[in-house]
Amino acid sequence: MRALAAVLVGWTLLGCASPSREDPPEQGAGTDAAPSAGFPWVQPLASDGEAVDSLPAHVVQTAESEAVVMAPLEARVTAVSVRPGDTVAKGDPVATVVMPELEAAVAALRGADGELVVLERRRARLAKLQGEGLAVRKDVVALEIEIARADSARKAAKAVLAGAGLRSGGSHTLRSPIDGVVVEANVRLGEVRHPDDGPLAIVRAATGRRVSAVLPRKPDPAMRTSFVREGDDPVPLRLVTSISDASGFGYQAWFEPVTDGESGTGLEASARGRVSFRLPSEGPSWRLPETAVGRDDVGAFAIVADGDALPRRIPLDVLRVEGGDAYVRGDLSATSRVATDPERALEGRR
Repeated sequence: MRALAAVLVGWTLLGCASPSREDPPEQGAGTDAAPSAGFPWVQPLASDGEAVDSLPAHVVQTAESEAVVMAPLEARVTAVSVRPGDTVAKGDPVATVVMPELEAAVAALRGADGELVVLERRRARLAKLQGEGLAVRKDVVALEIEIARADSARKAAKAVLAGAGLRSGGSHTLRSPIDGVVVEANVRLGEVRHPDDGPLAIVRAATGRRVSAVLPRKPDPAMRTSFVREGDDPVPLRLVTSISDASGFGYQAWFEPVTDGESGTGLEASARGRVSFRLPSEGPSWRLPETAVGRDDVGAFAIVADGDALPRRIPLDVLRVEGGDAYVRGDLSATSRVATDPERALEGRR
């Protein structure tokens, strides 16, 4: 209460408090009459229109900034090409493996293909005998069953190969999917690794692609935004998207770095810093006591009187709240008078 009284006294000393009339002005009252009640009315102060907010943020990993290298099937490691700390380019070898399941699938596919060729020839001969009435029905059925079995084995083998993303057996070289640094190489020469054992190596790009932050208000795409980290130059950002935060308060937002109007990748991976917002050049912003901003289901608002007009409700876009002051945008002017207790001012209007 003492802090609030000090803020209000400060506004009064600046000439922002109203005369002591107890009732709101009537239509036609003189322009020197200010609305008042049992609380002060203040005039908004123009803000500098520059810094809007600065909030904690961090660079998040994406598909382009971190990748894992792993064998698609159980594999025996026959060669290891990297160690932690090595810099690799996309396509560089990481490890060479032999996969027994893949070898078995290749052999099964070749066997099924050969068996189907023989069975199709038998089917052709049997069809000719059927036409002459010399084929026994049970022989035809038995042949169809063999063909179906061989075709099923062929499809199963092809499914294994397709799942592994390979077409042949033998040794296979596993390669890095991205440019970056090997931050983990959890593999030993000669060991047998199953996919459930985790990746053989993790490669991380030196730079990140997106910045994440939780904001108290929905971000305006027109705001000038940058990522600031101590000791580094600010990196301009553009808003990618935002969504209501899972906590129910504020918005989760994602940004991408911008260089000369194009998306860039100049952020150090996993870096932590702050997202700084600046107002667009067009449109004024105003500073009010925080108590002058009301909130309800519709949104933020203020009760304002201009000249000899009756007090009215106006919507506000709250940019930030700091040190007992609220920085807002709305239908205000330097001569507007704003109720410091909007709830009581609303009651006076009813």
